[in-house]
Amino acid sequence: MKKTSTLFTAMAFLAFTSTTVAQTKEESHAALTAHHNKVKEHAKAISTGESKSKEEHIKRATEAAKSLEEAKTAHENLKKTIPEKHKLLVKTHHEAIEKHHADATIHLNALNEELKKTSYDETKVKEHAKKLHESIDKAEKEHQALKEKTKK
Repeated sequence: MKKTSTLFTAMAFLAFTSTTVAQTKEESHAALTAHHNKVKEHAKAISTGESKSKEEHIKRATEAAKSLEEAKTAHENLKKTIPEKHKLLVKTHHEAIEKHHADATIHLNALNEELKKTSYDETKVKEHAKKLHESIDKAEKEHQALKEKTKK
């Protein structure tokens, strides 16, 4: 009897904690968009010259990296909230988002490598930031198309 009550308590705890952490589809969509926007904000600041010093570039690139990782996590969470009836319909959108996130990671890594140099090339830094912004913009467009297809 004691084993049964302990098992029941453990199962109830797991059920409770998973329901408090789980996000709805709408919350997942909002989180992904917010993270994409943060990456784009930091990348744009570098690419347009708003960010002026190497230290500012590094700070912005670090923040963009955090937001990109959060976007990847938000996308994984979103995939879990999509109803079964829509999963096949939006598979290509998920794949495209993942591709754009991978491209963004490549551009972010190139940006960071350039910033590690003692005498970095400002033009290259801005170009990598611009490509990062473009990749995330494409990911967000795919996300909006996915969102539209799963409204019902």
